[in-house]
Formats: sequence, C-alpha cells, structure tokens
Amino acid sequence: MAKQYSAEDGFTVCDLLTGAFDHLSASKALFKDEHPEHLDSAGYLAQLGVELLLKALLLHRNATFPETHSLEVLLGLVAAEFPGAKMRKGEGMYRDIILSLDRFYELRYPIPNGSHAISRGDWQAIELLIERLWPLIPLNFQKMVDISKRREKFGRVVSNAQNLEN
Repeated sequence: MAKQYSAEDGFTVCDLLTGAFDHLSASKALFKDEHPEHLDSAGYLAQLGVELLLKALLLHRNATFPETHSLEVLLGLVAAEFPGAKMRKGEGMYRDIILSLDRFYELRYPIPNGSHAISRGDWQAIELLIERLWPLIPLNFQKMVDISKRREKFGRVVSNAQNLEN
C-alpha cells in the first residue's frame, strides 16, 4: 500500500491546486511557444499539473492522497470518490489522455533509447481533460487559484523582482 499524505503533513487543497494550475499555465505557454525543444518540459509540467490537480481533489474529498505519480491510479481513485463525474479509469478518450500524460512523466530525464512522442497538438487533449476535472473543484477553491489576483504562493510572495543574491 502506498504511503498516504494529509493535511497533517502540511499539504493543503489550495496549495496543491495552486501548484497544479501554475504548472499547467507554464505547460500551456511552452506548448504554444515557437520552440519545439520546449515540448519535453511542456509535457512534464502538464503531467505534474494534472497529478497535483487529482491529488488536490482526493485531499479535499477524503483528507488524504497516495504517494504515487501514476495518473491512471489517481484517476481511478478520483472516479471512485466522484462517481457522478463519469471519469471512470477505463473511459475511452480520457483514459488515452491519462496514459499519454503518464508517459510524459518520463520526459523529465533523457531516455537513452528514446521516449514517448510529444507534439504541440497534445495540449488540446490535455485542455479537454482539465475542463472535465474543473467542475469537480469546489467553487471556493476555484476562486483561490485565480492566478490573475494571487500574489502569494506556498507562504511566500510571488513577484517579478529578482530574488537571487549575488
């Protein structure tokens, strides 16, 4: 059985959602930019963003989430907690998106014999998945992750000022 994390470990639904949507926002920007060499980073950030989103939903619903990076496992748990969402683990199009995103986790390191293919068009499917998951997020949390109004993240101020000391 995978280790379980909870609020007692310092995790909050808002922090997980903030991280999720920040990674997804960065991923979208990289998928849309003119540099194909950024696609590996875009795919990895998309996988991480969806992972955090699914973990936030689990933390909200049952106060824990498992130590796993498998989106297929996490989606199965979310589907069990939100039966009306019609996000069953084996559900056609969403399962394919989840399986692709799970493979994008490998993009964080060079793979000697090659890794899963990725293209600009992959963002469209990822966006469909996010749109399907968004209504599961309670409204009070949806408002908290509005990045246009947020200036704090994980207990620190987020700004454009240089923070590195010379």
